[in-house]
Amino acid sequence: MNTQKNKNQGEKIISTGFQSLDKAIGGFRSSCLYTLAGAPSVGKTTLAFSLISELISQKIPLAIFSYELTEKQIIDRLCAIKYKLSFEKISLQNERSEEERIIIENESVKLKNSPIFIEANPMLKMDELVNLAKDLRKNNEIEFLFIDDIQRIPIGSIAREYAANREQEISANVRELKRLAFDLEIPILLISQINRMFMSRSQAINEKPFLSDLRDSGAIENESDLILFLFQEACKDYEFKDEAEIIIAKNRHGKISPNIQIKFDRNIPLFFERKVDDNSLKIYGSTINFSDTDDPSPF
Repeated sequence: MNTQKNKNQGEKIISTGFQSLDKAIGGFRSSCLYTLAGAPSVGKTTLAFSLISELISQKIPLAIFSYELTEKQIIDRLCAIKYKLSFEKISLQNERSEEERIIIENESVKLKNSPIFIEANPMLKMDELVNLAKDLRKNNEIEFLFIDDIQRIPIGSIAREYAANREQEISANVRELKRLAFDLEIPILLISQINRMFMSRSQAINEKPFLSDLRDSGAIENESDLILFLFQEACKDYEFKDEAEIIIAKNRHGKISPNIQIKFDRNIPLFFERKVDDNSLKIYGSTINFSDTDDPSPF
């Protein structure tokens, strides 16, 4: 397991699997709330699952709470990333060879039996999410929690008494997630949308997002320990290039480093970073090498 203890604070740090991102932010830290934001269709969920695939390769027990994707869609995405197969080939079963069919079916079973806990329920309220996460931490020792996305979470019955509008509801949810990260002593990564003003502005000049562009709530900026924006230049009609940037907009525990350049493979889809080593191109990030003769499963 690629984790380490910070010698000064005793906190656990989990590698993101992206070397340049690790260098910039120091990995995922326990008790911290991370926000990944970006424009619609820019690939926020794809980048998140690229990172989650790396955590799986490190055998990190984790939980995924999705308000948009089904459990099958999540497993299909993880299989596509792991074996670098097109998502359509996995989800739609297009042009599969018999060997690929067996590999995909076996991997789906392994993922379902692995320490990955998926809750795909668009009606799951915040208080229910908190209780489930606490149970998973206590009984299954999860070390990472991913939520997609903050704007879709229904507010719990208790917090609703104090929330007069949607902005206050989201603020209450964000503060609850920050407390949850602290209580469980694990990193929490959540997806956030960007407001419409940025969309109308960026379509004209491809402008990069700012913290003020976070949608609906200033609490996301205030409570998050680290905020990342995923940015891709659009060619036309939200058709993106094969390169992207991770913008570190806020880093409570370090510097706001230069933007991190990553690559995008739209066929799978996945994000990855490239590094030249020993005169050969190697891919680090959201790909996993299964060329060894050992069992390719990370579990």
